[in-house]
Amino acid sequence: MHKFRKVPRSGPALAAVLVVLALLAGLTMLAACGSKTETHSAGSGAASSATAGADTPTSLASGSSPLVATGRPKIVDLGSTSCLPCRMMVPELAALAREYAGSLDVVVVDVDKNPELAAQLGIRLIPTQLFFSPDGKVLARHEGFLSKEDIVNAFGQLGYPLTKSTTPSHEGATDSTSP
Repeated sequence: MHKFRKVPRSGPALAAVLVVLALLAGLTMLAACGSKTETHSAGSGAASSATAGADTPTSLASGSSPLVATGRPKIVDLGSTSCLPCRMMVPELAALAREYAGSLDVVVVDVDKNPELAAQLGIRLIPTQLFFSPDGKVLARHEGFLSKEDIVNAFGQLGYPLTKSTTPSHEGATDSTSP
């Protein structure tokens, strides 16, 4: 017959169990994707370049910056391949890049490969989307999953209505990881 151990009711063993439970609860809260949007009156421009006008989202090279003004509105999605809501964003962003080629830049940043950028941008939760004006200013920030339609509506509400591409772009995305 199997003997069961008693669950500790006090002392260091109970403290250890409570610490583990608190850590798990904290991780669960971080992973849960709420839906929070903040708007900003100004942002900053930085170095490097991302692809403009490609019909697929551009993946950001490690160490480069999505903050460069491109003359078009831009959405930067910060996420990770290990995050389910981030993976759910992939087809939404691909559709955006395809349907709004030429009027919107779509950049995807893997925070696991770009932790310095994530820290610089104050990323607390993934996925996070940053909405940029054509001159590179951060207009708004959203935390959590966001559909293609919600992204298009957000740009319209921010004063940058998007125009659908009339002919499909066959430029392809220039990989910002190449020299």
